[in-house]
Amino acid sequence: MEDEKISLNPGKGEYLFGKFSYKDQTIILIKPLKFMNLSGIPVCNARQFFKVELENLLVVLDDVNLPFGNLRLRESGSDGGHKGLASVIYHLSSEDFPRLRIGIDKARNDLPLSEYVLLNFSTEEREQIPGVINSAVDCIKVWCDEGIEKAMNITNRKVS
Repeated sequence: MEDEKISLNPGKGEYLFGKFSYKDQTIILIKPLKFMNLSGIPVCNARQFFKVELENLLVVLDDVNLPFGNLRLRESGSDGGHKGLASVIYHLSSEDFPRLRIGIDKARNDLPLSEYVLLNFSTEEREQIPGVINSAVDCIKVWCDEGIEKAMNITNRKVS
């Protein structure tokens, strides 16, 4: 999956999408073009257009409440205070879809959250990003191959 060269195309709404095959599955990536707190609109539009069942939808998002690089996969649940996830839940009218949170850690910074999330990563963080991406891709592969339970058991371990 990480070696795919996926071109993004305009969708039927305010999102870009790319498609590729992984084993016997078609994977559709969606990049909302709305502000984060309105991202539920393009996610809902794309889900309807591509006819994706909720259990086959994986929302990947940043999370300031997780240490940088930590991953947390859940089958369903609340927004946990994340405004983008709240928008997705609202527009899908459901909390029952998988989500993969990727930690960006706010603990070290006193800026307002709206400013913090727009900052560039530090040099140290930039060096770690390829590993974080690989871990997220590994999680997604396990989710595709073996299901959410196995992926959660592997992914939700504490990163040292």
